[in-house]
Amino acid sequence: MVRDTSNRITIANIVAVIGIVLLAAALFLGYFYAGDNMGVSIMKGAAWALGFTFLLWFMIKAKGTQNEIKKWRIVEIAVLVVYLALAVLSSGVISKFFSIYASSGELKEAAAEDIEKIRNDIQLFKDDATTAKDETVRSMTTAMGQDLSQELTDFLLSHRLTLNTTSIDNFDADWTSDIESINLSGYNYDEVWKEELDRCDEKIQGWSVLSVPKAVATLKDLSEQIASTLSEMSETLPFPTITLSEAGIWEITGQYEAKTYESDLNVDSKLQAIKTYTPVGIAACVIIHLLILFNYFVAFRTDKIRPTRRKEGDKPADGILLNG
Repeated sequence: MVRDTSNRITIANIVAVIGIVLLAAALFLGYFYAGDNMGVSIMKGAAWALGFTFLLWFMIKAKGTQNEIKKWRIVEIAVLVVYLALAVLSSGVISKFFSIYASSGELKEAAAEDIEKIRNDIQLFKDDATTAKDETVRSMTTAMGQDLSQELTDFLLSHRLTLNTTSIDNFDADWTSDIESINLSGYNYDEVWKEELDRCDEKIQGWSVLSVPKAVATLKDLSEQIASTLSEMSETLPFPTITLSEAGIWEITGQYEAKTYESDLNVDSKLQAIKTYTPVGIAACVIIHLLILFNYFVAFRTDKIRPTRRKEGDKPADGILLNG
């Protein structure tokens, strides 16, 4: 007698459901880490999972068919081949995510170094600018009441400066504040940068799976903005070198040398360089699909057409012995 398990929930069913859920999650995260937005990633992951679920159901039905067994065996094998082909096709997305996840320690370390470098660049800019400002202020203070060159006079006029204590102190205080807050074009960047860097650091070091891709992208944008802003502000600093000439005239003998700041994130480079197929990624793909296919492997297979009892007066079919 043929077993009928079609309406029973078995361990194999539960294992397959776990596999389908893991597959959908891995595909969603794979697409998400590849750069797709969350909505698109969810739709792609769900579409793949539904497709594999349908193929699994179809294979199990074909395996347990009770009519035209040879024909359905061919269909079963064909569907299994399609399943395996699609599994290989989608394996890169799954493998990439697990490869990235397995490299989380290396990526955290790279991110920490990047953030430290960015913070150091900000502090180096402040220190360098402050040193130049202090030297300019000291020279202007010394030059009060003495002869000035035309170039120095023009510089003072362009910045609405006169060589007296109040004017110089105001110049000193204003630029001290602007340097400390990274005030460019009336916008104070320093506090915003500190908060965003701390936020990125927290998300990456905590390895919040859904937050890491966005945190890395934010850190990349932030690094570019910081490098650009520091370079631009460096070009605007009015801190010339002022010295006393042999003729007893105070003159400008050098301009502040603007610095160029580069954006080069190690964590982004490492993230992009992680190979799609790694032992960890391939193993994850195999395990997930084995969980799904477990239901197919243990499903009941019909070996022959089920015998049926004939009604009284019916003639047995050729080649089939009926009981009764």
